[in-house]
Amino acid sequence: MAFLRVAPVNLSLKSDNEKKRVVSALHEAVNGFKEPVQIFSLGRPIDLDGYIRHIGEKITAETNPVKKRLLKEYLRYTSGLVSEGEAHERRFYFVLSREDEKTVLAAAGELAGDLRAAGLESRLCDAQEIMDLLFCFFNPDKAAAEKIGSPGKALPAVYS
Repeated sequence: MAFLRVAPVNLSLKSDNEKKRVVSALHEAVNGFKEPVQIFSLGRPIDLDGYIRHIGEKITAETNPVKKRLLKEYLRYTSGLVSEGEAHERRFYFVLSREDEKTVLAAAGELAGDLRAAGLESRLCDAQEIMDLLFCFFNPDKAAAEKIGSPGKALPAVYS
């Protein structure tokens, strides 16, 4: 089994022609792929407490009144996202399953190349990222606050 993580693309920032090109290229990549593949999206909350503390420290250290005011407004905005429960990230995955590890990895490499040709950044997930993915999938309520990893070590957060 192989997992490809695909970086999200904000189509709202693209022109109509760019949107059509991305969608058409993705359509070609997926339809042209001969192996069975599953596609899924996983939303998870983001713990922004450390980031908010960091912004607060920047405000304290800032001497320029204009920058200080802008940082305070940004801190209010970010804190509002957290309090409203809107601080989420979305991760996208392609899952390929085959018995033979060599062929599944070759197929994953081929699909990753096709996705790159479509303008989508993708990469093969390592074992640790797959464990994190499964933890988030089966424990969505704990996904923001807890990270799996070796005992005593937290995984670094990866934001798309």
